[in-house]
Amino acid sequence: MIGRILSVTANGPVRNVSVSISGDMIASSISNPPGPVKVREVTSVSIRGSRVGRCLSASIVLIWGVGLLMLYLFSFGSPWVVIASTTFVAYLIRRYHRLELCSLTLHTESPQRPRVVFYRTFERFDLAQMLDWLESVIGSFPRQVHGSLRDILTEPIH
Repeated sequence: MIGRILSVTANGPVRNVSVSISGDMIASSISNPPGPVKVREVTSVSIRGSRVGRCLSASIVLIWGVGLLMLYLFSFGSPWVVIASTTFVAYLIRRYHRLELCSLTLHTESPQRPRVVFYRTFERFDLAQMLDWLESVIGSFPRQVHGSLRDILTEPIH
């Protein structure tokens, strides 16, 4: 499951998943491996951004090409089929080309769970809110930034 912000209230963001961050335990309903993590075991935080939209765009174009060929053959060469499908595919590519999966991973001292993928989202704002909440409650940890997020999250703001 992928987390996302449903709304923002005076008490903070409301998410589609359950997240609990307290002074001694951290828990997320989408963490992998599942279960709470003790704050004293956390040694560092890793943030990764992976662009998944380019693969999705290539898949859309491939499916569109096959579908367009089939529609064109069975609609007796109607140009409206070509125009409508091209417009729809252009919309999908514009919308999903820059899609990226953002992950927040906790590195721990525990030999059973040395790495816990705590939270995943498609929105940078959501990841920044989660990181801010995490650091405001449990303090600052060494941070490693990988992938497409390197340009915006390199140093913590104090």
